[in-house]
Amino acid sequence: MLRLSLFFLSIIYSLEAKCQHLEIFDHINNNNISYGVWIVGPQYKNGKMMGALYQVRVDKQTGDSGLIANMKSNEWISALKKPETDWAADLLLYELYRKRGFILSDMKPDIWREKFKNEDLEFWTNFFKNNK
Repeated sequence: MLRLSLFFLSIIYSLEAKCQHLEIFDHINNNNISYGVWIVGPQYKNGKMMGALYQVRVDKQTGDSGLIANMKSNEWISALKKPETDWAADLLLYELYRKRGFILSDMKPDIWREKFKNEDLEFWTNFFKNNK
């Protein structure tokens, strides 16, 4: 009887955990993402002058960093392919992996989709493939 009770409790807890599973794109999407591109630098590194970096910074809620860090590469690629989240996913990836974001500084999502989305999708696909 005790084993049966423990079995049912484990099922209830696992269902509850699945219901509470949050994803970053539950509350950040192309319509509401807020971001900026910040100039960082110039800096000296190993005795050499490094040029200024343009870093993407996305406004996030408390707890979002954990959601972002736990996303798997296939989830990122899926988000990059969806019209509701493609732009937001790209910005989050630029921030997460500190990719130079100069090109995004005055970019509009429609122009990005037309001119740069395929290039970024290919970059991130290869990035995840090579950094497993």
